[in-house]
Amino acid sequence: MKNKILLVIVLVSLIISGLNVVIANQTKEVTSETSKIKETISFSKPSIETRNDYISLEIKETNDYLSNPGKPMLPVFIKTYKFPFGTIITDVDCITSKFIEETISGKIKLVPEPEIVNAIQKSKESLKKVGVTPIYQDLGIYPENWFDYSIKCGLDKGERTVFVILHIYPVRYRPSDNTIHLIDSFDVQITYDEPENLEPRDPKYDLLIISHRRFESNLQPLVTHKENMGISTTVKYTDDIYSEYSGRDKPEKIKYFIKYAIEEWDITYVILFGARNHQFNSFLVPLRHTNLEDRSGWNETYVSDLYYADIYKGNGDFEDWDSNGNDIFAEWTWYWKSEWNWWSNDIKEKDELDLIPDVYLGRIACKNTVEASTIVSKIINYETVYYNENWFKRMACFGGDTSIGDDGYNEGEHQNFVAASYMEPLGFEIINLWASDGTLVDFKDTIKIFNKGVGFVYMAGHGSPVIWCTHLPENETWVDGLYNKQMFLLSNYEKLPIIVIGGCHNSNYDVGFPHFFLGILKLGARYFEWIYDEECYDKLKWVPSTFSWNLMIQWGGAIATIGNTGLGWVAPGEGCAGSLDGWINSRFFFTYSELQDDENCTLGMVHGDNLKSYIQKFSPNTNAKHRKTVEQWALLGDPTLKIGGYPS
Repeated sequence: MKNKILLVIVLVSLIISGLNVVIANQTKEVTSETSKIKETISFSKPSIETRNDYISLEIKETNDYLSNPGKPMLPVFIKTYKFPFGTIITDVDCITSKFIEETISGKIKLVPEPEIVNAIQKSKESLKKVGVTPIYQDLGIYPENWFDYSIKCGLDKGERTVFVILHIYPVRYRPSDNTIHLIDSFDVQITYDEPENLEPRDPKYDLLIISHRRFESNLQPLVTHKENMGISTTVKYTDDIYSEYSGRDKPEKIKYFIKYAIEEWDITYVILFGARNHQFNSFLVPLRHTNLEDRSGWNETYVSDLYYADIYKGNGDFEDWDSNGNDIFAEWTWYWKSEWNWWSNDIKEKDELDLIPDVYLGRIACKNTVEASTIVSKIINYETVYYNENWFKRMACFGGDTSIGDDGYNEGEHQNFVAASYMEPLGFEIINLWASDGTLVDFKDTIKIFNKGVGFVYMAGHGSPVIWCTHLPENETWVDGLYNKQMFLLSNYEKLPIIVIGGCHNSNYDVGFPHFFLGILKLGARYFEWIYDEECYDKLKWVPSTFSWNLMIQWGGAIATIGNTGLGWVAPGEGCAGSLDGWINSRFFFTYSELQDDENCTLGMVHGDNLKSYIQKFSPNTNAKHRKTVEQWALLGDPTLKIGGYPS
């Protein structure tokens, strides 16, 4: 019965999330110089309900709720307008009718504060000492404006597009006197200049592979295979890029070259082929580290390959991820109130980023030619040998109680359930391994299901570079799902799944022995103590391969993995699948269900369009945890991968 109720909730939320209710027809005006889109969007009065001492508001014409942690949960109407690449948006305006003010009898429910999903126990205890949970104090009126919008550029089902993302707030809330302000009508007007040349360009290449010359012989079979599958492919080596292109550092030179490849060759896909150089403190294909403080106290930087995929700003300019021009990339820092040992709510520096991918990009993070050969063989076999076999139509879901508390929710299992609800209508058999019912006890259960053969795996819980794990319901006891050291037992050589991993640092490919030696040089014996704001031994960055990549370099394991390069965040309780890790991971399977009938659907398209959907819904530039969620959600694998393989 509980599962039936949850399924109804999922289906209703799907219907609601797809609504773009507009009262009045959209019109378009064209003059000799510019074009305009005009429409009126109207809303009815909210229904007010008191639940568990808090007030919930519902407006039937809205299609979502504001989801910034620690802030009131208010209805919002989200609509995205799409324009051809090269369109210049000159103005966006939203004229409101006169607002009315009403008094309510209590406080509006807050969006829960998220928790980190790290498998290192020490981190959870320390986290309690850091962070701010604003409960109505100093809030003023929320949100600040009646509407917000952003102009972005990126791929939409493979088409490069300009987006105007409009968020309308028909109700605003002032908690100091328990009043709400209501608007019933918004007149939207978007003014734009159409691109000068709308004629489609003949693409020269579909796929660009950027690699170190060390992998030249390894790449040749992959290039031949991709060409045989109808994907025109070219390879460019890093030393040539560094000598031919300008930039502040090696990553920026590579990014400028990707821009060139888009504009001259019309590429859609990019593979970064390589990562760390063996176990040395150098990289075959360089990494871009972000500089975002998520106020966890962990004080980490984390790698983001989204940097290489996000080429354009909304106006068509180059997106360098340094909008304030201070040479600190992807910056988001806060003032620190040292007298309270507490984060201030005031932002010190922040780069405004576009974030929507302009190419579908994945990294094959091989450190040596043995790993490179293994991955290339797995891709070729997956796409050409194992098409339409029964094992592909199975999906394994691993979960437990991610956020321990007396809330009656096993967050990982609920996220599994939501993801499975998108796959079952496609004919997938769902195999649940859950801590709550004893089907997930330890790694032997995980190994058994992998070796049986499944097309997809969703692991929703906790992680680190060496493990994925979860909890028994309302219990501090860890349930260890799989360690790196146990992966040699995987024998699913011909049955390789795509794996989505919810947890911290599982996909942090910036690991390796150099972190051990550099840590000792910096900290001495203190390196072996727990230091919350320093890189120390227990944070495990010294391991030779991270969890997600280790699954890739087994002969069994995975064909591709998607997960976090840094600390992940999950909303506790009933909203666990509604934002942050829970949304982006479970929604991947919805995106796949929407795109899988498209003959051009690839793994990179599903990954990239899912990122786009998160950005449209959550406006990551308004909240550090939302922005971190998209920046660190890395695809390790081939973005051109034909999911399920090609028909023979």
